[in-house]
Amino acid sequence: MFCTNCGNAMEEGQDFCTKCGQKVEKEKTTNTKKGKKSYKTLIILFAIEALIVFLFPIIFTISYFVSSHHSVCDSECFEKAAYKYNYIVNGMDEYYDDDNANYLVALKDEYSVAYIETESVKDAEELFEKQKATINYGNSETNMDLVNYQLYHTVDDGVAHHLIRVDNTVLYTVYEVDSEDEAMVIPNEIDYGNKIDYSVIISVLIPVIIMTGIMIVAMWKIFVKAGMPGWYSLIPIFSTYKYTKIVYKKSTFFIIFIILSILVSTVPFMMIGASTNESVGIMLLSMPLFFILSIALTVFECFILYRFPKMFGKGMGFSICNILFTPITMQIIAFDDSKYIPDKKCDKIM
Repeated sequence: MFCTNCGNAMEEGQDFCTKCGQKVEKEKTTNTKKGKKSYKTLIILFAIEALIVFLFPIIFTISYFVSSHHSVCDSECFEKAAYKYNYIVNGMDEYYDDDNANYLVALKDEYSVAYIETESVKDAEELFEKQKATINYGNSETNMDLVNYQLYHTVDDGVAHHLIRVDNTVLYTVYEVDSEDEAMVIPNEIDYGNKIDYSVIISVLIPVIIMTGIMIVAMWKIFVKAGMPGWYSLIPIFSTYKYTKIVYKKSTFFIIFIILSILVSTVPFMMIGASTNESVGIMLLSMPLFFILSIALTVFECFILYRFPKMFGKGMGFSICNILFTPITMQIIAFDDSKYIPDKKCDKIM
């Protein structure tokens, strides 16, 4: 039996600590019930998280494939944008003999933007591939092929070819590289292919929000277990300071952590500055320095993660798991019936 205030060893039945005078709280008979309740809470939490992990890829996939996640404009929308920027719009029946598609071309100086609307997605895909085959591969290429979106961009002898398919429509822009800003005004005006798919975003955000909420509650309960106000866990930097104080009463750990973090985040800026100024010496020094500091920070973080569960009476195996599976082990510490153990008692366990 140990004092919860100073960690002094005590005999069973003592009402006060002989060292610090702290009154000993008697164990209540409801501990067993509380223990069972805490494990039920853990089971429910892990079941929810497992369900989220299982359902997330399914929800994301359905949202991605079902939703129309790229904007499509009709011929009227295309013509309106072309006239706004003083393009001349003509039909292309003389070039394309196809009754199953609607062809329009906008011309201005050395720019041309062709709009083709087909009857089906399959027709648009075939047209996209056919047009792509006629373009000479240049010194650069961008190629993207998704479910209802295709993009091909290449530059050949200073002439750029920008080909996009969205669902059953194709937009083909040809322009000189130096005039990209002016040539792309029509695709940009109609926001072709750039619609934000909120359903996909929501399917990603909801699991993240739920998991983050669970971790916030878990850290709140851990701080309360350690005898601190739960809101300490919500304040950036200050929460890290208090977190390290749980592990080690002195501020040494926090100071070391802050110094290492600042150094690790500063070195990359040194490398960027050195590469800009072509300072080979600084570059050669910065790279191994960044590597050494990163390892030092990682080792230090692992030490804190290893020691943290021991402050709640956990063993070596649990501490190792805390390094590898921190979100899970932190929830166990938060919701089980473990108690915070001051430094001296923890040192005896270690």
